[in-house]
Amino acid sequence: MKVEEIHSTLGEVVANIKRGRENDEEITIFDSTGLAVQDIICARLVFEKVRRRKAPVFKNEYLPVTD
Repeated sequence: MKVEEIHSTLGEVVANIKRGRENDEEITIFDSTGLAVQDIICARLVFEKVRRRKAPVFKNEYLPVTD
């Protein structure tokens, strides 16, 4: 991946500075090489969005999700 292909950072998406994925053709790459506190905040935000159904719920055999 080239630097010019990067649309935004996770922080920019979470802070609503830039939009995240807009369709299934776009991909997300999360490189967790920052501070542990960033990982914790990211996990909390994802959890809260899923809980409020503002993000899609993914189901697979390794991570069962109940409705």
